[in-house]
Amino acid sequence: MKRWTSSSILRDMQWVNLLRLGPQFLLLGAFLMMGGELHAESKTPPASPTPWLKAQVDRARALAERKFERDSKEEKAWEAEIKSVVDEIIDWDALTEKSMGVRWAKLTPAQQKEFSELLRELAEASYQAKLKIAARSSDRREKAKEAGDKLNIAWDEDVVRGNTASAKAMVKSGKTKVQLGFELEWKDGRWKVWDVVIDEASTVRTYRTSFTKIMKGDGGYADLIQRMKSRIEKIRTGDGDLVNVETFNE
Repeated sequence: MKRWTSSSILRDMQWVNLLRLGPQFLLLGAFLMMGGELHAESKTPPASPTPWLKAQVDRARALAERKFERDSKEEKAWEAEIKSVVDEIIDWDALTEKSMGVRWAKLTPAQQKEFSELLRELAEASYQAKLKIAARSSDRREKAKEAGDKLNIAWDEDVVRGNTASAKAMVKSGKTKVQLGFELEWKDGRWKVWDVVIDEASTVRTYRTSFTKIMKGDGGYADLIQRMKSRIEKIRTGDGDLVNVETFNE
């Protein structure tokens, strides 16, 4: 089975395609990067991560169906419920180091800490923005139901290599289809996701490509940190709901 790789840049269009599949799947795409149930403590991973991923599909669908008013107590509770599982599921250490690539070892401990915190804040802000788009798209959800568009998810055979695994799924709704890939590692008795691939565009590789280009410039690390802070601010203020990290290089 071919391992998922990509040299392409992840653009906002991938997330637009997810939204075309329906709000519940835009939520699913973001939620799979963040949520899940804990497993019993075990040093040996299950034979397949796919049952765990399928369970997250059901959980995401349930969250996507929840209705609430904008800026209401219910919306804040919904956000808190999603955020509560983030730290337990995302492999932040792997995501951070792989996003920086070979330059990670060249950073000082203080720089590693600063970069890790900012990348985490950037990822959380970006996914929270996408989740809000999904949950607030009640009109789109109702139109999809009326049109009879059914969400079909076909899981491909996954590959487990010791404590790591790769899984893929093809998602279709009407004439729209999106291919997803997941990179996981078994840590502390549970699966952890460290990369999500949308139509062959790796989230980690996208970050690394963008960060490397900036680090090679005259501004180096300091320029990267400033751009990350600026991008986070834009997302928080609503100017960057669908973030294209390629714009870091502008």
